[in-house]
Amino acid sequence: NVDRRTMSGLINPTEPHAAQTMITTAGYRGTYAHDRTLETLVDMAIEPGKAFCFGGDFRIPVMHGLLSADKVKEKLKNSSYKLESFLREYMSVWSGGSEDSYYSYELISQCRKLVRPEFKPEVNFKDGFYVMAVDVARFEGDQTVALIFKVYTTGERYKIHLVNIKLMNSTHFKNQAIYIKQMDNLFNFKAIVMDINGNGAGLADYLIDEQNENGEYYQPYGFLNKNKYSNTEKRFSVKKLYGIEANRQFNSECFTNAHLILSLKRVSLLINERQARRYFGKYKSWNKLNPVKQANKLIPYAQTTKLQDQLSNLKANLDNNSSIVLTMIKKSTRKDLVSAFIYGLYYINEVEEEEKRSRNRKYNKGQFSFLN
Repeated sequence: NVDRRTMSGLINPTEPHAAQTMITTAGYRGTYAHDRTLETLVDMAIEPGKAFCFGGDFRIPVMHGLLSADKVKEKLKNSSYKLESFLREYMSVWSGGSEDSYYSYELISQCRKLVRPEFKPEVNFKDGFYVMAVDVARFEGDQTVALIFKVYTTGERYKIHLVNIKLMNSTHFKNQAIYIKQMDNLFNFKAIVMDINGNGAGLADYLIDEQNENGEYYQPYGFLNKNKYSNTEKRFSVKKLYGIEANRQFNSECFTNAHLILSLKRVSLLINERQARRYFGKYKSWNKLNPVKQANKLIPYAQTTKLQDQLSNLKANLDNNSSIVLTMIKKSTRKDLVSAFIYGLYYINEVEEEEKRSRNRKYNKGQFSFLN
């Protein structure tokens, strides 16, 4: 657009030019409207003379006599009217995920209780074990991700903490294999869970081989559950790899298992990055770090938020065999973290169920007999 000129033909520098006015009701996080609102809010903070952002709720029209307070109360009493809809339409509160989400955004938020990630294992941790779950990048520009679970085996049921999410910047399988082995040397994982379909098979080939890098030797690894690699595995391999060969029925079991664990709040996730920044801001050591180091420290929190966004972006459908099929609500959102998350939880559940079966086998019939 051409800037408007005064009667004298000059441009008035104090007058806003090419102004845009955008009005929206609150919807779902991750949409264009939500992202544009955040951008405008940031612009207002950085350049207050160039942008302005504000919002309001139902109390403004009620105050001016444009909306009846009784009508609002009727909406709240209506059992068919969801609270999330009221918060969006009347309170201008953006929803975390769609109402069609299989994994509720709010439910996941309730599981985000961990304050500190773990970059190395807890000293003298004897109440459980660590597990790594890997999702191999499938598309150019993606990153291979590794989720680190800390599992407490004491108590009636296992308690699971997702203590870190690591990104592998290198795209070469050899470098990724070395990195995974370095992390295992640090954490001593009970298992490294990975999908060995597609690109995962390429990474598996490097993991079962030995590497030498900068004078450091890395042992070959072997599979705990896949006999098809037995002919290519080294005799002295470290048996820690747990291979997943996913199909629709298997994924359905994983989706259900993850949903159950989240619903029962048996898994704890890291708090969001804004809460983490406020928490660390209380310490002088944090404030002495430069912005780049602060950002690196916040990566596990930001990746957990990304996991939450990916989980809440999935909608469930049933196929002809009554298997659960999850489809993405917004096609622009990936689900790489979801795959590693559900496969990691599946393995942990399998270990727990096997332990229960083993425990039950120790009892004989006499121990279950009762006398009147």
